[in-house]
Amino acid sequence: SVKIPKGVKDGQKLKLTSEGDEGLNGGAFGDLYIILKISEHALFKLKENNDIWVEYPLPLHIACLGGSIEVPTLTGKVELTIPALTPSGKVFRIKGKGFPNDKGGENGSHYIKVLVDIPQSLTDEEKEFFKSLSTKDYILAKDQK
Repeated sequence: SVKIPKGVKDGQKLKLTSEGDEGLNGGAFGDLYIILKISEHALFKLKENNDIWVEYPLPLHIACLGGSIEVPTLTGKVELTIPALTPSGKVFRIKGKGFPNDKGGENGSHYIKVLVDIPQSLTDEEKEFFKSLSTKDYILAKDQK
């Protein structure tokens, strides 16, 4: 059983004093070194400066109208205010909610990249609503010359 300190990185060595093999002819026990291999998380991506990045689906109506969403962080969920007309790919930063600093300094930041979640299907009512948003002056890119 080994206690892993917070903030360790992939490839970092831990030294366990006198936990290795016994020396020759009954000599003192040597040190045991453990090289850490940290698995990737399915949601959180560790980047430089102890920053955590996550991609988060943003419902279309919140992207258009604004609102708040709960986003997961390493220490639990945090409410994030989304301004109206937020484009897909917009990045928000929550300072101090990233990966812990192994040297006791400030934690990294937590970055949330929102990806507007476009519905896979629409009801007839939703189709009519989106049609009502279009105008006669709107020209599709394929129709431009």
